[in-house]
Amino acid sequence: MTEQITTVTTEARRWSGRTIAAAAFAIAGLSLTGAGVYAGLAANATNTTAQTVTSGTLSLTLAGESGAATFSNTIATLAPGDVVNRYVVLTNGGTLAGKALGLAVTD
Repeated sequence: MTEQITTVTTEARRWSGRTIAAAAFAIAGLSLTGAGVYAGLAANATNTTAQTVTSGTLSLTLAGESGAATFSNTIATLAPGDVVNRYVVLTNGGTLAGKALGLAVTD
């Protein structure tokens, strides 16, 4: 009879330790999650440098030779992978200054 009581007591201690460890991990996980959510919701963003916003237009037109908005010559006998560079003149008729503009032709 004493052996059976000792076995039950040892088994109960083992389950009790596992339960406490699982509860500690659950509490730690919930605490970290709660802290992260609180930090995200309670954050304040400040602007240290005053910014100004302006509105206007950016009207780009292609200025070709003799006033026509085309390229100067045609390109023939191209093979796949060939690259041809053409320089164009764009004029801005709008009120905003365009910076770092790129122009690309795709199919």
